[in-house]
Amino acid sequence: MVSVIKNKGLFVSKETGLPISAEHSTFANPIPRQVPHGTKLEEVETQAEFSSATLQILMFIQLALQLVLKGALNDLWGLFFSL
Repeated sequence: MVSVIKNKGLFVSKETGLPISAEHSTFANPIPRQVPHGTKLEEVETQAEFSSATLQILMFIQLALQLVLKGALNDLWGLFFSL
């Protein structure tokens, strides 16, 4: 996580009364991975990759059907949701 102080005049030293310097106005701290205890990170990444690939395939199928059915897919979705 990176934090940058844009208005350096708001942060003034008690001793000198000078605003914070440019080199002290940027902070970079690493953020640890946040997963529940007992959860394997590799399994979560594998599931995320599978879900992403599945979503891409479904979007491609919907696009192909839209082209083949020449716009009638919206009507078919309307029928599907009315059931």
